[in-house]
Amino acid sequence: MLSSIHREEYQVFVQNLAKVREKKGLTQVVIAARISKTQSHVQKTLTAGRRMDCVESFQWMKALEMTPDEWMKLVELSVKQSGRKG
Repeated sequence: MLSSIHREEYQVFVQNLAKVREKKGLTQVVIAARISKTQSHVQKTLTAGRRMDCVESFQWMKALEMTPDEWMKLVELSVKQSGRKG
């Protein structure tokens, strides 16, 4: 069985982090400052080099200026579009 960071659903999850960050014009440095982490920590998260936990997910949502509801709808739609069942 694949570890969670290698599952397609998690790849979709982190791809959405990057897409939203770029769409809002936020750099990795800005996100890092907003979540009190280093830029390299943000980069590893965005490339699925490390797994994010639930609490960190909420920090990212806040940093990306999204509500949990907005974020989950985006991820659910993206997973469905990728051909996976949510």
